[in-house]
Amino acid sequence: RSFVKSLQLNATNIEQLLSKLSKEQIQMILERLTEYEFSIPRIDVEVTKEQLWDKIHGRWRSIENWFLGTAGAGSEAGKVFDTTNEIIRRITRYATRISEQNHSGANRREEYAKIARLFWDCKTIEEAHRLSAVVFGIEKPLHLKGDIKRDTESINSGVYEEPPAMFTVVPRVRTYREKSERKGIIDRTKEKEQMRRENLKKLKRQQELLDSYVKGNRLEFATLPEIEPYVRDTFLMWLSKALERKEQKAKTEDGRTYYIEKPQHDQRCLLKCSDGTFEMPAYTIVFHEE
Repeated sequence: RSFVKSLQLNATNIEQLLSKLSKEQIQMILERLTEYEFSIPRIDVEVTKEQLWDKIHGRWRSIENWFLGTAGAGSEAGKVFDTTNEIIRRITRYATRISEQNHSGANRREEYAKIARLFWDCKTIEEAHRLSAVVFGIEKPLHLKGDIKRDTESINSGVYEEPPAMFTVVPRVRTYREKSERKGIIDRTKEKEQMRRENLKKLKRQQELLDSYVKGNRLEFATLPEIEPYVRDTFLMWLSKALERKEQKAKTEDGRTYYIEKPQHDQRCLLKCSDGTFEMPAYTIVFHEE
């Protein structure tokens, strides 16, 4: 720290000297430096006075900016000294804190031994309670108002003679959320297996119903009887899936391949369903023989 102070003092002296120089004096000093630089002989290098003047003038501006600073900004020397002093303060503070931590254990052991001897010297339990209130009590206790039910209305009963009252204090922050209760993983293997069997039975019944409308590997929309909505949706899904492709071929959910046969002479048909009837081209879905 003394070394930094000496550097700072020297920088202050240089700053004072630079601030006392007038523009005429600075101009004279720079011209003499230029003349001196120009008088030095050089080998294989040709320089002009203008080049030397620009170089020396640039160095002078750098020196002024370092010690005096520019308009609206402090000097670079001052910034370096401030940063150095801040680093030294931090190192000193950390060293003090480490020293306090090393000595805190011994000091606390002595304090605990002193408190234990004070409790040992208490004659009665009431005296120990009073000492405990002084040692472990708080300066500003929290008083809670509310409809607190007591077992007795006596004003002479002490806090040690009545059961404790429990209060849940919630933090007054918006981000507070109550902790969710952790529960173990419940084994639902039987329920899953039962649900899987029911879904398989349902899919099997639907597949049998769909297969009942396929005659000779052909599903002709013109010859279909009145069907349910989910059957109609399945047939139309098959139809649209194949029509979207260039070769007009597709595959069902159970892996059967089929292609679309377009109606002749743009023939149309009426598809009857339990929820209504609509008109459509008389397409035919032809399944490949397995």
